[in-house]
Amino acid sequence: MRGARGLAVGAVALAACVHGGGARPPVSPGLAIAIHVDRATGAGRAFVDDRRWIAVPADGWIDLPDVAADVELDSVVLAAVDGRGALTASACRPAGVTRGTGELPAALGRGVQVTVAGGEVVAGTLLAVGAPVTIVADDALGEVEAGALVDGGGEALATAPTVGQVVRGETSGGDRVLGPVVSARPRSLTVGLAGGQARTVPLAGVAAIRLDDDHPGLRCHVTSGAPGRQLVRLGYASPGFGWSASYRVELRGEAAITAAPLTPRYTIVAPGLATPRAATVRLVAGLPDGPFAPAEAWRGELTIGGGPVVVTGATTARPARAGWVYRGALGSADEPPAGEYWHAGSHGLVWRELALAPAPTDVAGPLEVVLDGDATRRVRATLPAPALEPPVAARVPLASSATLIGYRHKRQLARDDRHVVDEILYSVANHGDAPVEVTIEEELRYPGAAVVRFERPAAGEGGGALKRDRWRRVVTVAPDGVARGAVVVQYRTPQP
Repeated sequence: MRGARGLAVGAVALAACVHGGGARPPVSPGLAIAIHVDRATGAGRAFVDDRRWIAVPADGWIDLPDVAADVELDSVVLAAVDGRGALTASACRPAGVTRGTGELPAALGRGVQVTVAGGEVVAGTLLAVGAPVTIVADDALGEVEAGALVDGGGEALATAPTVGQVVRGETSGGDRVLGPVVSARPRSLTVGLAGGQARTVPLAGVAAIRLDDDHPGLRCHVTSGAPGRQLVRLGYASPGFGWSASYRVELRGEAAITAAPLTPRYTIVAPGLATPRAATVRLVAGLPDGPFAPAEAWRGELTIGGGPVVVTGATTARPARAGWVYRGALGSADEPPAGEYWHAGSHGLVWRELALAPAPTDVAGPLEVVLDGDATRRVRATLPAPALEPPVAARVPLASSATLIGYRHKRQLARDDRHVVDEILYSVANHGDAPVEVTIEEELRYPGAAVVRFERPAAGEGGGALKRDRWRRVVTVAPDGVARGAVVVQYRTPQP
């Protein structure tokens, strides 16, 4: 949480939440949260719209529990939903939740704020909690302080009495008491103040007790022309939320495809909300101030807070293609070319590959491809964050062929301080009993700075074509046949 400083809360912060893609606010009490994540890094930021009924004073402080632990104070908006009464908040600061006296012994040594009758706040470190005082409701005497306690049957108590337990005891005046325990609380507590001083506070005069490092809320100073119970909107931003995604695709057979069924699975985290709450949640790919427009990935009703929540998104038909690809320059299907190894590392593997079109709602995450509906036959890869300008497909190698064999040889024909010329010879042999379509690809040395100087076969006679970062040719290789070719590429070398 940012420092506990006062702040002005107004239209500027409200506009920030709205333009930040906040969840659509409810018109009645309720919680709406839009969780944005960076597509590549997963860094999250949420915009919270929390509408609740509260008692608003004409001029004074109000407490707002159940607020995210790391609320950004300079984003806080507090306003009446119906706009009446000119409700304004001049300052907000973090505040712990109200604690019962029975919880205090476990809080020794922690920062505490004790509000006593009349509104004075005693702030410091909780040093001591007085011995517990038990109040018993006796039919004849009413609620009285009792000591020398035993259980209702006269047996000694094995543990401290609990509220509702029937006990026997005596008052300080010697009267016998029998009845249920109403409360068992200390008589006083001691708070260490700044400067080494201490103050003992009788609990009989305590209005509220808050622990500084407890699950936070907000305390805001407000003024209103219409004090009383109002439906109030609390809006704020918080980095303490996030979500991640994993993806599943199912492929059947080896037939050509134009689309593949993709099912996303989202894991949502809100560790800053210690109390689980029902909410309308939107998952948004992209931060509001990112280079590309945010896109909604999922929306739904769920209980959020505490541990992670997992939801499954709708299955959609994602544009895709699957086929055999030969990229002989690479040592393996997913290894980029590098230095001299690119020359010596050519191989003969021809891979069946799945190419998935990117979507604005994609975030980087694991991808599982299930083959032929058999969960035991699956390929695990990573779906990258989409490069949106221009879009780049995610390519997943599925299996290498036992009957297709590739060959590639590259040599440098010329080089000076401005140009490099490469010659690539290639072939693909088919030892199977059916024709196979194969895409032959050559990763470019300098993408975007290449020109084809020679090609056999020529471009108009079944040759290839330059793409953004590769040269590509599609061939159909007959059974026991071989498809051959050559291409000469000239590059303009990058200048320092």
